[in-house]
Amino acid sequence: MMNLLPGKILFLLFCNSLLTGCEKSNNPYQAFDEGDYETAYAGFYKLAKEEENLAAINYLGVMHYLGYGRERDVQVARQWFEVAANKGFAGAQFNLGNIYANGEGVQRDFTKAYMWLYIADKYGHEQAKKRMSLLLGSRKLFPNQAMHAKDLAENFINAFKQ
Repeated sequence: MMNLLPGKILFLLFCNSLLTGCEKSNNPYQAFDEGDYETAYAGFYKLAKEEENLAAINYLGVMHYLGYGRERDVQVARQWFEVAANKGFAGAQFNLGNIYANGEGVQRDFTKAYMWLYIADKYGHEQAKKRMSLLLGSRKLFPNQAMHAKDLAENFINAFKQ
């Protein structure tokens, strides 16, 4: 009987490790990637409110924009993006630029779109420069509007530094 005890203990430890691996993750990024949008939203909301985590704030905007775990609401998405964008988060700045370029939930404004994309580019967003080029190439934004948008963006960047 004593010889079976170590085997039973190992078996129980093995079963426990399997069950532990099946538990729901508290990581909102992992939950989002796995399509568990309710858990992701709750986690991002907690990070946003308790830690002012800018990536989490941007994700809340993305979830409202796409309708993941919430009803699609571009107005609410824009509000979340504005919070993170005004605090220097390049992903939210890029998202705002696209919202203004597409006129989703706001009046289409290519100058504001270019401004936010320019800021996102300056903060290191990899796709912002390409999107800026597309705006200029589409002839929806004139060179004088682009210059005005750059001036607005530089004012934002300089004010943010202070």
